[in-house]
Amino acid sequence: MSLTQHKPTPAETAFREAYEALDASGGRAQSWAAFAEQGLPHKRVEEWKWSDVRQTLRQPRSQSGAVESDISPAQAFGTAGAAEIVFANGRLIGEPELPEGAVLHRQDEANPPGERESYPLAALAGALTLETGAYVLEINGEVSRPIRLRLISEGEGAHHLRLSVVVRENASATILESHEGEGAPYANTLVELDLQRNARLKRYIIHQGSADVVNTTTTLGHVAERAGYHQAILTFGGALTRFDARLTCEGDETDIRLDGAYLLDGQRHADLTSVVDHRGEGSVTQQVVKGVVDDRGRGAFQGRFDVARGAQKTDAQMQHHALLLSERAQSNAKPELMIFADDVQCAHGNTVGALDENALFYMRSRGIDAASARALLIEAFISEAFAHIPDDVQEEFIARSREWLEKK
Repeated sequence: MSLTQHKPTPAETAFREAYEALDASGGRAQSWAAFAEQGLPHKRVEEWKWSDVRQTLRQPRSQSGAVESDISPAQAFGTAGAAEIVFANGRLIGEPELPEGAVLHRQDEANPPGERESYPLAALAGALTLETGAYVLEINGEVSRPIRLRLISEGEGAHHLRLSVVVRENASATILESHEGEGAPYANTLVELDLQRNARLKRYIIHQGSADVVNTTTTLGHVAERAGYHQAILTFGGALTRFDARLTCEGDETDIRLDGAYLLDGQRHADLTSVVDHRGEGSVTQQVVKGVVDDRGRGAFQGRFDVARGAQKTDAQMQHHALLLSERAQSNAKPELMIFADDVQCAHGNTVGALDENALFYMRSRGIDAASARALLIEAFISEAFAHIPDDVQEEFIARSREWLEKK
């Protein structure tokens, strides 16, 4: 429902005022028109029924100001020895010193017009990003040193960022991405991926911050022939958190891996949503998502694999499993397959349940106290989602998970 068909909410009105104060160039006007046609997503929209952004953003939010305090050293991936790109409240901090083969620059138009306009929060990011157009991280060779991307949010305002990552033919890179939030901001990020022939991109994401942060991150990606994209997410949720990945595998023999875990307590919310559209032959897509929810936390997983009529020999496997640690905890899941080819191997699985009481009893009978037994079982449960990432990143994910478990 467009903003002309329903009374705009205070937040939508504030977004319109922010847009009117910006220079309507670099595709900004087109993006705003698309957002105004759709408005903020809400629970009456099927794929947003577990993540009601309109309800969460009930109050108006002005554009976030610049972060006044000094930027603290990175906590997530802090020992990785990576080059660093920092955005604070949507603003680039300093001039990044990137390794050979990686360049960050600005560009008026980074993706084909019309794609981001199909997704309301992607369109909103395109309309309200402070800089005209998009920041572009371009990878032109084998970048052996990881790139640490820090997205810092503070205060109570709203900020938007549009970042394009272009990995050229035969190039490769690893991005260590952290979303760090304090206070009660709304952080809305659009990441556009262009993986060219034989390109490889590994992207590992940790999202951690206060319980009042609202974070929506939309990834729109194009994957060419024999290109590979591996992504793993660990999120601890917030007032509303959604990581939404939409990938189009246009070439043959693409290699996709989308893993993740959400660990939620209090009244925190997290939604991991993904759609992978297979159009070429012989592609492989694997996905494992684990969730652990305590107290009144709310987790959601929505995954869909589309296989076009000509996408024969596709191998696509999807798994989501969640543990509920309290009676009021929730985990909602909607795994889907849409297959129009007849020579494929595709499957999905989903379970939601409690910890195995027999396993707990066995560990207690061996002298392990109840809290330690629960923590060991939960760590073993979520570790499957981290099984296919490099050892140093896996250690970081497990260390963050253990910090959460120690509070239980």
